[in-house]
Amino acid sequence: MSIGFRNILEGVAQRIHTDSTLRIIDFSLAEPVADSEVAAVEKSLGFALDKRFLAYFRECNGGQLSWLSWEGDEPRDQLVAEYEVMREAGLNMGFDPGVELAGSFNLPGLGELFGKGPQNVFMPEEGAGRTLPLFGGIDEQELRQSLRWIDQEYLLPEDDTQTYYMVGLLAHPRFPDPVCIFADDNAAALADCSPMRARSYLDLMAASAGGVCTRHFFRRNHGAEGDHPLTEFPSGWFSEVAFLLEGYEDRLSSLVNMS
Repeated sequence: MSIGFRNILEGVAQRIHTDSTLRIIDFSLAEPVADSEVAAVEKSLGFALDKRFLAYFRECNGGQLSWLSWEGDEPRDQLVAEYEVMREAGLNMGFDPGVELAGSFNLPGLGELFGKGPQNVFMPEEGAGRTLPLFGGIDEQELRQSLRWIDQEYLLPEDDTQTYYMVGLLAHPRFPDPVCIFADDNAAALADCSPMRARSYLDLMAASAGGVCTRHFFRRNHGAEGDHPLTEFPSGWFSEVAFLLEGYEDRLSSLVNMS
């Protein structure tokens, strides 16, 4: 049974394509995940993944979407060309003032997501013996070693601190319906991270076309004490493609209040 994930991604990409102030630079969706890949991943993990989570990969086993917006009088193609040169040079945080990366989403396939061991970006050797308040209490090193990169790291537009923000998925038998955390400060400190159900994160990225600032609506400063509430959205909330360009920020605000 379709959950509409692929249709939403295709729909928002089409809306971007038809808007004269926006430009898609990357868009591709993989074929659905094979049963053999699911079986191999679950064997490696040692537990079965929730069918509701797997439903997203059964529609597309990974994909990417990146798009630009711009303003001013310079020709669009010239600005896009300048951006792409800077991106190739690894300078995609320093755009021309007239163009910026408005959205970016890079979902790995299921095997790639879970197939790697502890990832250096989350500093898996740190935190032994320290308990964090997330998820009712979890050893920090255990958390770091269980995190997998579900999406690319990102910088906020007009943020001159050069702080990279990351979204990590927790591959852990406590969570067969996986959860994510929003890590800032280059994942140096995890005690203040905001947790979100992975299915809700994938819904959010599809409905917002990977909006660069979208993730920040759900990064809250909890402090290092007490448990941090898990954000989850009701099923089907993202089913309207109009979410992308019509009343976007108002709907995000209502989700923050609801979660």
